[in-house]
Amino acid sequence: MTRSRRCTVMDRIKYKQLQATDNQSWTIGSMVRDEWVRQFATLPDKELRGKTKGAGSHCFAVYPESFVPVIDEIIDKFKLMSAKQGDLF
Repeated sequence: MTRSRRCTVMDRIKYKQLQATDNQSWTIGSMVRDEWVRQFATLPDKELRGKTKGAGSHCFAVYPESFVPVIDEIIDKFKLMSAKQGDLF
């Protein structure tokens, strides 16, 4: 049995070609995690991956491909909220 490919929130932010600050990335990541917990009553799996900025590695929450539409929707909502507040990506 093969494991489905899993992604991080940063994978999706990069895929959407957005430039997010650390604070924006953490906020979006928290929103995604909270939605995962709301739907599944458990924390998402984590994987040790290379840091997106700088050297070293870090445990990142990973989500199945089936959750990508939810992640993208949260990113889009955050982007819209930021635009209304003048804090554009």
